[in-house]
Amino acid sequence: MINEASDWLYGDGYTASLKEVHQKIKQLEALEAPISKRRAEKDSLPEALKDLNNILASMEGFIEREESLAEVQSDDYYSFDLGPLKKTYEKERAWAEEKSAAQEKLQPHEDPIITSEEVTTKAKELTTELITSIHTKKELDDMRERNLKKAAAAAEKEAREAEAKAKADAEAEAAAKEKGEAADETRADDEIKSESEEKTEKVVEETEEAEENITEEQKVEEHKRDEL
Repeated sequence: MINEASDWLYGDGYTASLKEVHQKIKQLEALEAPISKRRAEKDSLPEALKDLNNILASMEGFIEREESLAEVQSDDYYSFDLGPLKKTYEKERAWAEEKSAAQEKLQPHEDPIITSEEVTTKAKELTTELITSIHTKKELDDMRERNLKKAAAAAEKEAREAEAKAKADAEAEAAAKEKGEAADETRADDEIKSESEEKTEKVVEETEEAEENITEEQKVEEHKRDEL
């Protein structure tokens, strides 16, 4: 085709119209375009595939890490659903492996199985999905952390209240005991005082009775002396 174009250019091409020249140019461009495309893909496709494999590796690492955490985490409420992400990862990894293997078998003159643009678009989509999953997991972790702190604060408050109540009960019991002991002492003092008063009254009575007896004896003695 190139030889034909060259022969035409140096033959009929000298007398051809502008329209005919443009048509020849378009024919040559149509022949050259796939060549340029293959050359461009040869340079850009390996880098695009590398980026895709990197994001797939990141997805795999995230999935494995979360699966390990899920095995030891008892609270299922805060667990992240890996199902959709894992399904996407397995599907796109198989796609990348299949296309890469097919691409390596192509000859230099054959058109690529996939393009760097296609691979780059897929890598961006997977990156967005992974970032969304990471953010969702972080939100769950933050929620779990906040609720754990609230539960710990509530437990601490309950413990303080229980301690304060126990202290108040102990103080009330001690005060009641002290009050009871004071009442017992008061009753004992009253009993002692009453007993002392009774003894005093008895002594007074005995003293008065003795004085009366002495007075009677004196009267008898005086009467006897008067009779003498």
